[in-house]
Amino acid sequence: MEMKKYITVWSVYFGVALLCQLLLPAFPTAFFAFPVNAAGILLAVVGLWVLRKEKPTSPVTRLLASPSTTSILLALLAASCLCLGLTSRPSPSSWWFFFLLTALFLHLLMVFYAGAFHKRPHRLRFILIHGGLLLALLGGFAGTPDTAEWRLPVGKEWPTRQAYTPQYGKIRLPHSLQLKDFDVTYYANGMPQNFQAHLLLDSTKDITLSVNHPYALSPNDDLYLVDYEHVAEPRFCIVQLVRQPWKYVQSFGIWLLLAGCVLLFAQGLPTGMARKEKKIEKGGQP
Repeated sequence: MEMKKYITVWSVYFGVALLCQLLLPAFPTAFFAFPVNAAGILLAVVGLWVLRKEKPTSPVTRLLASPSTTSILLALLAASCLCLGLTSRPSPSSWWFFFLLTALFLHLLMVFYAGAFHKRPHRLRFILIHGGLLLALLGGFAGTPDTAEWRLPVGKEWPTRQAYTPQYGKIRLPHSLQLKDFDVTYYANGMPQNFQAHLLLDSTKDITLSVNHPYALSPNDDLYLVDYEHVAEPRFCIVQLVRQPWKYVQSFGIWLLLAGCVLLFAQGLPTGMARKEKKIEKGGQP
């Protein structure tokens, strides 16, 4: 009976999400950039903590902490990612994904509160896995509005600061780049195997960019080599500047999650779950 109630509630919630996706203009990603995203996270963290402390048996608390909610949200996330892989709509920056990832974040936060501050077997493992999931989700979801990228053609003749956004807007960067030399290695059939660019940063510092090896311009900014003039002696290359202020939050979450998974492998299942698994293997009822 409780499962049916939760399905009804989430059906209404995601019905609103679908209506927003179909009827409203494009999702206003820029609006949720810092400090709006940080304020929203703080409000959720404090609000759910107070809700769980003051009203631990309220319908909202039970809904957000329920295993049924876990099943519903994971199923919707899997279906949405499959849809995203098969078509260009919905995009990761859309009303649908905003509603979905917001619900997933609130659910994970409530589950974290339910298990991290109570005595339980393997509590450290629980904190690492669920805390890592929360941080990884925050780094990718809340960090999207603060992520930006620009491309700039870098030639040999003179330094350049002129970069272009994906919407073909122009921006003047605080650093200049100039191409000094370009190296390309080829396969036997003549296809490029690897390439790297030797650049001059701010007319004073030599840096090297190669495929999948970016240069850290600052803690938030990385330079990537994405293309070049396909001639015997390239005169210019295309460099991409990617700004990701939340990347360390996401990376830290992933490392916490990996540490929790190592503990899960080393410690095994909790005693009750292990007994249930053995009973099922012997042909008994779970």
